[in-house]
Parts: sequence; structure tokens; C-alpha cells
Amino acid sequence: MVIDSARRNFLLYCTGIVQSIHLIALVVELQNIIHDGKSRLLAPAPEMGWSSMQFAALFIMGTLDMLLILGFVAYVWMIYLENSQANRIGLAVLSGFQITALAYALVIIPSRAITVHPVNYAIIALAFLPVFLLWIDLLRNKN
Repeated sequence: MVIDSARRNFLLYCTGIVQSIHLIALVVELQNIIHDGKSRLLAPAPEMGWSSMQFAALFIMGTLDMLLILGFVAYVWMIYLENSQANRIGLAVLSGFQITALAYALVIIPSRAITVHPVNYAIIALAFLPVFLLWIDLLRNKN
């Protein structure tokens, strides 16, 4: 497997771990939603609960994240196969993660859920850091 730098290699592995945990959390969260209609793990609700529109937006983001995780697996596989298009695919997938992160923030922040569950949301933000840094690395070094 040829990777441009030790930094990118490290970020790639960290992002892989984060996205593996993310996928497991999404599946557990889906089971929670099916069981009792509540999100507890990835988007703990504000005091008043989620509106139906906010809940739908979070559900759509979770679904999109699952598809992006599959895209990330394809990106890693393309690196392994030394495909010349790997970084373009990686940039597209990681850009998708940035968009869903922004949409997530646009739902979470106005709801004031962060004030009710600050530790949960701090962990989510810190866990996303390697994904963001890998995206920045790919933007800077597109080769």
C-alpha cells in the first residue's frame, strides 16, 4: 500500500477506526430508534426532545453517513490497489463527511442539546477530528 506520508497513513488509520466505531454506533442507534423511537447514543436529545423535522434530519444524516462509510472503505481499498483515482474518491467521501458534520451541527446547536449533554457532544467532536484532518491533508496534497 503506497501512502504519501506517515501523517496521512496515521490519519487514514485513525479515520478508519473512527468510522468503524461510527458504523457500530449508527447500527446500535437504529436499533434504539426501532425499539422505542429515541436517539440516545449519537444525538442525545435536548430537554424538550427532538422535533419530528430534527429527528428526520438526523435519521437522514445517519443513513448518508452509512453510505459514506462504505465509500471510505472503497477509498482505502483503492489505496491498497494503488489506483490513481483513490485520492479523488477519498476527497469526495471526506467532503461528504464534512457536509454531514455541518448539517449535524446545524441541527444540534440551535436545539441546545449541547448544553444538556456537553460531554457526549465533546466526544463526538473530538472523535471527528482525524476525519477533518485527513480531509485537509487531501485538500493540500492532492497527489
